[in-house]
Amino acid sequence: MELEIGRVGELLAGKGAEEQVRLGPYLDLIVSELHGKLFEAARVGRVFAVAGAAAGFAAAATHVSPLAAGTGTPVIGIYNPVGSGRLASILEAIFVAEPVAATGVGVPVWNVMAALGAPGITQATVVTPVPQNAGQSGPSAIKGYSNVALTGSALMTFLRFLAPYGSGIAAAPSATTLTLLSEDVGGGIIVPPGGFAGLALSAAGTTFNVSGAIVYEELDLAAGTA
Repeated sequence: MELEIGRVGELLAGKGAEEQVRLGPYLDLIVSELHGKLFEAARVGRVFAVAGAAAGFAAAATHVSPLAAGTGTPVIGIYNPVGSGRLASILEAIFVAEPVAATGVGVPVWNVMAALGAPGITQATVVTPVPQNAGQSGPSAIKGYSNVALTGSALMTFLRFLAPYGSGIAAAPSATTLTLLSEDVGGGIIVPPGGFAGLALSAAGTTFNVSGAIVYEELDLAAGTA
């Protein structure tokens, strides 16, 4: 009988490398969802979240897609600094709108920026990424931004609309309407070093507050890549 040997712990290999299969600390083979969907990634300190102000902030023209170079203000977004040696894989996004009068609400849309060379976005971090294993991991290399001008950024590109689970913004919002939309991105948006991804608005609207959050996994760049 041939004995299969696995490796417990993190393993980073280059293309074409022949390595042992990876095992968890309980000797379970890491191939898919072992516990909760994000259990393994959160356990080893790779999952972080950034969130805007809980009370929200007034939507404005600077939040409208495409976000302008150097002056656009995302509802929520993440920037991967040049030379970080990391990739940010977006897992989930949340958008909140709270009208303060019976007026229109802009639709949340994804905006992205292709990777820039140095120095890239130079605006200081506004939202500090929070690890999702109850503070047991180290700091993230990624920077979070909400409702602040992205000094040093290029003109953003409209990627697509936020794709929520099934709810929608009320057709006739009122001062008591609260809308929360969330998208299970599932790693479908990746931010390389020098790149940015975040939520903007399709239109400024009037008299409503917005906020949002992004959950992402931070990964080492594959061996042999720049």
